[in-house]
Amino acid sequence: MTLVARLMTRFADRLPFAVCALLLTLTGCPAAPEIRQYTVTKPEFVEKGSVEIATSPPVELEPAVTWGAIWPRGQQAWFFKATTRPEVAERWQSRWNDFVKTVKFSSQGEPEWALPEGWSQRPGDGMRFATVIVRDEAAGPVELSVSMLPRDEAEWDSQLEANLSRWKGQLGIGPVDSSAVTQSTEKIGDDEVTFVSLTGTKASGQPGMGMRPPGMNAPAGPMSNTGQVPATTPQSPDPAASGLKFTAPPEWQPGKMNAFRKAAFEVTRDDQKVEITVIDLAGESGGLLENINRWRDQVGLPAIELAALTSELKSVKTAGEPAQLVELVGPQGKEAPGKTNSGQTIIGVIIPKGDRTWFVKLQGASPLAAAEKSRFIEFVSTLSVP
Repeated sequence: MTLVARLMTRFADRLPFAVCALLLTLTGCPAAPEIRQYTVTKPEFVEKGSVEIATSPPVELEPAVTWGAIWPRGQQAWFFKATTRPEVAERWQSRWNDFVKTVKFSSQGEPEWALPEGWSQRPGDGMRFATVIVRDEAAGPVELSVSMLPRDEAEWDSQLEANLSRWKGQLGIGPVDSSAVTQSTEKIGDDEVTFVSLTGTKASGQPGMGMRPPGMNAPAGPMSNTGQVPATTPQSPDPAASGLKFTAPPEWQPGKMNAFRKAAFEVTRDDQKVEITVIDLAGESGGLLENINRWRDQVGLPAIELAALTSELKSVKTAGEPAQLVELVGPQGKEAPGKTNSGQTIIGVIIPKGDRTWFVKLQGASPLAAAEKSRFIEFVSTLSVP
């Protein structure tokens, strides 16, 4: 099975049957002077654009609202979030706000609360601290997720904006569509808590989307203004601890590590900078299309549909598993009068293996990203994931 097929199988329900008919039609049946038999090896990699995907049946969308409260506290950020139908959110939003205002934090820094009558709670897993269940008489149970992710206090404004952009992207809200967003800040104790309500659409039948571990994100979790997870202190990657094996270019310097990064490097030239990071996420980590659209949003490009996904991908080799590479070059803009912003580029490699997906990403100023592309691809070719 080709890698594109494996990824599509992993991240989508099913490719349309019409693909086969389309390929046969495009290939045609030219006459041959004689019949010859050959033994060929099944190709392992699919080059960019070599597979056409017939248009998928349109996805049915339904109105949806994401309510959220984002509570920064020291080196942590706590996220309370629920996604549901607009009429359900309208009935519960004020009660969710009141619930968050009753939250207290223990000496260990964990939130504590008393559940209102009729509410229930499930223990968390992974990045999710807990799931609170409210039961709506008309809609049934509605999940309110509570998650915590690391926070860089010095870059909190940028991280907050990046998270809100990611939430908007999940509901198909454009980056400049302010009419779909209401946002307010309220002081609770010594902390400034941001309450938001986002109105958009989601795929019909898709459950509410809780917090995912970050990444390329998760992604996603709190990210810097370049779309990266918040960084702590610079340190050398420790591949032995995660089972990674690779050879990094000597020109790359150790980058900033955190709880999610398995390796990190950076390159600085004049006033330009790029970061190279390696993370792994459980399972599908939101889906191939969603992750690539999140990357596209980070560099200022519009989202794409499933039918256009294959043309975005190019096969690359690692030291172990086959992988797919995507290169996204954002538009130039204006940072300030008379100063040109060179734009952002993401070169990302996606490596599915077992029950995890690995994301290897170079992100930063477009000119420097282009200069480092060959080193990045060489780095990927030496990479072996556990």
